[in-house]
Amino acid sequence: MRTFISFLLAIALIGVPAVARADAPLVANSPVMVVGSFGVGSTISALYPTDDQALTASFEWYADGSKLASISTSTLLLGTDLVGKLVTAKVTLSKNGFVDLVLDLPGARVFGSLPANGGMMTYLDETVSQPGCFSPRANGVSTPTVGWQLWFSCQPYNTTFGTPVEQKFSWYRNGQQIAGATQSTYRLQAVDAGQSIWGAYQTTYSNGFVFSDAKKLRTSIPFQLTIAKPTIDGSVTVGTSLVASTAGSDPLATFSYQWFSDYVPIVGATSATYMPQSGDVGKAVQVLAIAQRDGYSAASRLSDPATGATVQPVNPMAAYSLVFNGYESTNTAYDIGYIVSPTVTADSLTREKALVQRAADFWRSEYTPAGVTVVYLTRDDATWAEGIVAQHPSWSSSIPGGIRSWIERNSCGFALAFKADQRQIFIECIRNGSESSVNDQQVGPHEYSHWVQYEQSSSLYLGRVPWLIEGQANFYGLALGIASEDPALSFINRSIAGHATQYDIYNGYQFADFKMLETFEAGNIFDVQTMLTRGGTVWDQYAVGTLVSEWLVSKYGHQKYVDWMKELLRTKGQDSETERVANAVAFSAVYGFEYRQLGLYVTPYFAARSQQLRNAWAQPNQSTPNSTTPGQGSGSGGVTNATPTPTPTSSPTPAPTPKQTAKPVQPVVAPAAATLLAFSAKNTVLTSAQRAVISKKLKSIKSSQVVCAALYSPKTTAKDMATYKARAQNACAYAKSSLSKLGRSAKTLVTTRKTTKTSEVGRVSLTYKG
Repeated sequence: MRTFISFLLAIALIGVPAVARADAPLVANSPVMVVGSFGVGSTISALYPTDDQALTASFEWYADGSKLASISTSTLLLGTDLVGKLVTAKVTLSKNGFVDLVLDLPGARVFGSLPANGGMMTYLDETVSQPGCFSPRANGVSTPTVGWQLWFSCQPYNTTFGTPVEQKFSWYRNGQQIAGATQSTYRLQAVDAGQSIWGAYQTTYSNGFVFSDAKKLRTSIPFQLTIAKPTIDGSVTVGTSLVASTAGSDPLATFSYQWFSDYVPIVGATSATYMPQSGDVGKAVQVLAIAQRDGYSAASRLSDPATGATVQPVNPMAAYSLVFNGYESTNTAYDIGYIVSPTVTADSLTREKALVQRAADFWRSEYTPAGVTVVYLTRDDATWAEGIVAQHPSWSSSIPGGIRSWIERNSCGFALAFKADQRQIFIECIRNGSESSVNDQQVGPHEYSHWVQYEQSSSLYLGRVPWLIEGQANFYGLALGIASEDPALSFINRSIAGHATQYDIYNGYQFADFKMLETFEAGNIFDVQTMLTRGGTVWDQYAVGTLVSEWLVSKYGHQKYVDWMKELLRTKGQDSETERVANAVAFSAVYGFEYRQLGLYVTPYFAARSQQLRNAWAQPNQSTPNSTTPGQGSGSGGVTNATPTPTPTSSPTPAPTPKQTAKPVQPVVAPAAATLLAFSAKNTVLTSAQRAVISKKLKSIKSSQVVCAALYSPKTTAKDMATYKARAQNACAYAKSSLSKLGRSAKTLVTTRKTTKTSEVGRVSLTYKG
């Protein structure tokens, strides 16, 4: 009887649905927040994971803490009855098998009106009204790629409410805020691949009006391929095959190959094996393995040179010697007028005129100066220079901030080149006597290269080939001004390495991490091509552009390089798309391959040169030829405010012209008063008291950058200078750590500065900017 009852009970339970235990925590897979324009007449919204069909949501709205009983939807229309009140929301998310997730969402006070005259803005396929935000997009790469940045563009300007007083960004992965991601850009990490990424934004205007938005990255993030560094079996011997191996790489990846000899692709050598030719003996023979797999970012790795006969190292001097040995000096009197301040010494003037004459002789087949005006001044000539500019009103628009600000900000070592009244103008602030170094010799030839470029187009800005203008000028400035006196390229290599350090600072890495060089050394052609096409800063353009210039000139000659530049500038049009089309024709016509292949072509050269740049940076400062004192950082035109000035050891190059920069000049913010740290004996480590001083200062001001300057005198020895620099580095390292702990952007810059006060020698001056 008991068995029969149990059977009936079992039959009855078959029709009862199973109920999951509601004890698992519910996690939202997208941000839950209130967004919209907090002004009367606008509708604000409570965002929640609408893509999860199994999830339900309920909403409550509050004004100054009192529930708005009649509203239970995800949106709220802001009426006049809410003006001045703090509107917030409560969202309850429910899902079978999970504990309800209840979230109290912050909002903002309701303003009495909405901004007007915002207008519409369009980017690719998306149009939004201002204030508004575009969906996050890949920045510098065609698709979101691990290791590269996303960009969340929000435009709160051009409204009747003026300029915002506060802007906040935050980034989310699968609904969870990413720690430390508080900028308009976010660098994708390996953990982001395949995940849901959102950007959120909030701005506050001076009148109290608040606008906020949040949008999802619409493109999936590919995973990263595992690629082992390829190896080469065999040696470089004529008649014996070399075989490439990718053992240790992703077994599901498909590989293709490209072989190189002396840093140039070997035509047709695209299989896993290669038979060396007689011309390969003694050359660097390498193989590039390119991997692909669905759902993953394509990538490549570069092998070391194959064994065999002694391999000669990469020889960048081949390019520089083609330039400084490739012309004949003349006594031609060119149509160049000089305006010279009384403080410029006769020796300095003779030196600078000789450099301009050298550049004019070199470029005479391409450009003949006509009515050029050159102005030379020193750091003591601000008042004199203002008088000269006042006599030439057409110059003012090309000197943002005024000539005095340039002199006082940069303490000379800068130059400006521009056209006014259809004439070339060149203003250089030079150093006299012992203050001058070999670095100054590149300035005149650098700017002269810009004159040649200006003869092709009055607008030098390039969007698709951003490195060409400054990279070409930097290369020819080094080649004509320095290379003949620098046979080991010790100065030139340190100079280029110094530019690479600024990539670290601007992108949030530690100073001299050399992430740019690390990218080149990895041998990923896709990353290299990105570096050739991304906007970046002027320092990126110097470093990348100089290396490309070296390769193009050494492999194809000076004339082809100039022919390509001229054709591109003449045909580039007024926007990036017309420039892309023009360059596709101009580059392939001159070089015989497509510009989109340039990343592949230069990857082995970039990798080899990057090792040389690292080695040069590690050498002591006294290896710099003709250098008597540590120089000061030069200005960088309209990019000065976006990129810190290089440290003296980076051997900074001359300034670009204001018209060449992609970004508008931002107002200069006066730095906070400097803090002087004193050290005892030979000590370089910060004391607890010094750390406390830095921490207190950073907490009391809204600083986004700290400049740490080691103070020295003309009598400072190299050994003492190293000690002083170590102090400055330690001070900046602690400042950066403190900024990070405060949740603020952590940008620091280590530099040196000469002082005439004996009591200041050996101290570290900390200046707080932003």
